[in-house]
Amino acid sequence: AAVPGLLRLLEDCITAWQETQPHIPSRAASVAMQALARLRARTAIPLLVEIARYVVGLRTLAVRTLNQLQAVEAAPEIVSLLNEKSIHLSHEVIRLVKMADYRAALPELRALLQRSAPNRRSLTIQIMQILVEWNDRASMPLLAQLAESFPNAEIRHHAARCLTILEQVTTTSEEPSPPSPDPAPTVLWSERLRKRQERIASVSVGSIVEGTVLRVLSYGAVIDLGGIEGFVHVRDIDWRWISDARNVLQPGQPVRAMITNIDRLHLRINLSIRELTPDPWASLSQRLAGGMTVQGTVTGITGFGLFVELLPGIQGLVHISKIPAKRRPLRECFPLSSQVMVTILAIDNEHRRIALSVNE
Repeated sequence: AAVPGLLRLLEDCITAWQETQPHIPSRAASVAMQALARLRARTAIPLLVEIARYVVGLRTLAVRTLNQLQAVEAAPEIVSLLNEKSIHLSHEVIRLVKMADYRAALPELRALLQRSAPNRRSLTIQIMQILVEWNDRASMPLLAQLAESFPNAEIRHHAARCLTILEQVTTTSEEPSPPSPDPAPTVLWSERLRKRQERIASVSVGSIVEGTVLRVLSYGAVIDLGGIEGFVHVRDIDWRWISDARNVLQPGQPVRAMITNIDRLHLRINLSIRELTPDPWASLSQRLAGGMTVQGTVTGITGFGLFVELLPGIQGLVHISKIPAKRRPLRECFPLSSQVMVTILAIDNEHRRIALSVNE
């Protein structure tokens, strides 16, 4: 019974970070993830994968929790995180990749070894051990290079030992070999990764795509584009302010969107639904101006004020300091969807902000 509440808490932490930006409430997020791990809450795996892929400041925590849940099925989705710079994140991703026996990650592991060797001793040794365990003969030239010329003596020694072990492995060994792991999962994952790479190579920024909503979180939605997934942030769903993507999108819902960014290295695509509709700010100067008093609709209530929609897709903020004390608490005096008369104090076209005050 506690799991749904913990998932909501985790989403609230992400939403707070997305909206306010000064820092991620990582302590609360960490507590939520630890509790989910203790409860063996495998229903949290999809959310944790999305956090690992899209929420920069919580990636390591999310992958660590996936490890605690033994979520081996998540390995193909997060292997691209080996291209990130964080050593702690790399350690956690490698743990999950190894647990899953996800040998399709060998090219990424070799590339990471080449990048990490100069200044990441523990990570370098961890990768070399996996390469030996998986009998990766393709890594022998790199190991030979490390064994011969790497400045650190410990790394040279370890690389030489790994190279010797791989050289001794032959397919004609007289001693019976231990049973090999079932290659089917690796082949399946490799094929899946190849198809994703081909599909992402077939699209470009600015392309219009059609897809189906897979998962909806408070801060955005994951869209199935047929072989690859895209992510649309809550702010890119509509020109109007939306507090929670779950209020407007549902799993299974068909959508059309524009590709706004492609990260081919990490196999990530960012989408915008609102870009397919006219930008209401383009003609704002013809309809609104500072000093005008207009009627608007309350669309959001926060601790620092009210969001009021003045025109379709055009919203302004009434800061708490601009609301008379007699008209508080806000939620009682200004219910959502209620009408309110406001005065436009200033319009910032560059940052798309409108400052408002509530009339007495």
